[in-house]
Amino acid sequence: MDDNEQACPYCAKMISKEAMLCRHCYGDLSKARDIQTQPSEPAVKAIDEMSASDIEVSQTAVKFQPTPVHKPNITYFKDDSVSITSRHANFPEKTYSMAKVISVTLKEVEANRFAVSCLAIAIGSTWAVFEAIKDPIVGGMILFSFVAIAVFAAAKQRFRYCVWVRTESLEGEAISSKDKDYIERIVEAANKAIVENE
Repeated sequence: MDDNEQACPYCAKMISKEAMLCRHCYGDLSKARDIQTQPSEPAVKAIDEMSASDIEVSQTAVKFQPTPVHKPNITYFKDDSVSITSRHANFPEKTYSMAKVISVTLKEVEANRFAVSCLAIAIGSTWAVFEAIKDPIVGGMILFSFVAIAVFAAAKQRFRYCVWVRTESLEGEAISSKDKDYIERIVEAANKAIVENE
């Protein structure tokens, strides 16, 4: 035991003698010091003047109850649709208690290029068949144009990024966007909230 340390009167863990709050149980040590300090001289004099019959001895010990200290609700990220605080993560369709969140990660979801291509080719093929009845060259040009549009549209499809939240009981996508920086900022804020409030 170090000379600069003492046991907390609430949880009995070692803390600095100068501490105002216990870092383990958040008990208010200033109140405990006020109770433990020596009584004033008039109080001592009054006790000395009492007879033994005037003084009743209590058989119960005084037990200190730690004063609950509530941590402030810190905001780590806020915009029109998402809010991350030390207590909650609010997304457009879901709200999570940060006390139950285990991890928050960025997940990359590949775009569905096949569906876009199939839709463009199906529309082009249908139109090309009707035009080919009148003029096969025009029908072929229409089909070629829609195949080119389908390939171009598939190539332009971008990845979608999502905030993936894992709690004690479930996991899933909280919000998604094509803007990777935006999702990264949300994930960073949520992880900071988790670490600082453990």
